[in-house]
Amino acid sequence: MPYLIVFDSLQKMFQWWWPAIGLLLVILGIVLIKYGRLLPRRILVIRGRRFLSADEDSKIFGWCFIIFGSAVTLALFNLMYADYREYARAHEAGQYSVVEGVVADFQPAYNQGPDECFRVNTQRFCYSEGTPTPGFNQTASHGGPIKPGLPVRITYLLDDRLSAHILRLEVRIDAFLRPTLR
Repeated sequence: MPYLIVFDSLQKMFQWWWPAIGLLLVILGIVLIKYGRLLPRRILVIRGRRFLSADEDSKIFGWCFIIFGSAVTLALFNLMYADYREYARAHEAGQYSVVEGVVADFQPAYNQGPDECFRVNTQRFCYSEGTPTPGFNQTASHGGPIKPGLPVRITYLLDDRLSAHILRLEVRIDAFLRPTLR
């Protein structure tokens, strides 16, 4: 029986908004440097020592935000892009495993915490929408296709901790014809 591809990691777009979180800090830093002089000008004096004015404080904090935000953006981008490259290389080089069978032991994300889990034959799969990944991570509560008893073929990659990441999810075409699995 033929299968219909419902997810392929090679077609998933890079989730750029996660690294963009650091860019918000960079923007805040630029605003502090550019417009910090508009803050009330007060000089703090404690025990005869002069501390920085609001203008000087805003420039220092602005540069801290820029440096930290840039580091966060680069680190997140490098980590996430490395995963995308690794998945694509494994997919193209054929360094993956395939399991075919029926979804069993399905545990939706809203019942068992943040991860949705299921098993096909002996291989267990868990994923969460809150985790940025180039692999499949669409939970059933948000319209994901995984349901108990669904006949699937899954192409997956095992990581160092032996967690299975779904590279391709295919559903047997006759499953779309059975009303119980629609």
